[in-house]
Amino acid sequence: MAIVKNINPNETNLAVPVRFICPICKASKELKMSKNIVEKTDQLITVSIPKYKICDHHFQAFVDKHFKVRGYQRVDFEFSDYENKPDYYIENQKKEKVMLERREAAPEKQEMTLEEIYEEFWEFIDEDNPEFREFVINDKRRG
Repeated sequence: MAIVKNINPNETNLAVPVRFICPICKASKELKMSKNIVEKTDQLITVSIPKYKICDHHFQAFVDKHFKVRGYQRVDFEFSDYENKPDYYIENQKKEKVMLERREAAPEKQEMTLEEIYEEFWEFIDEDNPEFREFVINDKRRG
């Protein structure tokens, strides 16, 4: 069996969507797999799904030559990848995760009106700005 690492499915238009389901929490997501992977392997290929690709779990999937998932395996132990990565990489990963959680939890925001924009940023808006002229004239905060 050939070991195929880090193939970017977007490098080729020969990508097949495959739905993976976490064996632990049952979260699912469709990921694209390159057809080149199948050409370089035997009957079954083992696909490692890292944490945060689909959910908070790391697991493995077994995919056949027809891109059908034949089974899953939980990962009991995982060496930390953080040891070899610079601090800024770790911090960026943490920030991205927090931003994603906030985005998913936050309700959709409506567009702000000109008045709301003015109230939020009035001290940064130039007095000669034609869009906010009416607000500037009537603003008692401006001297």
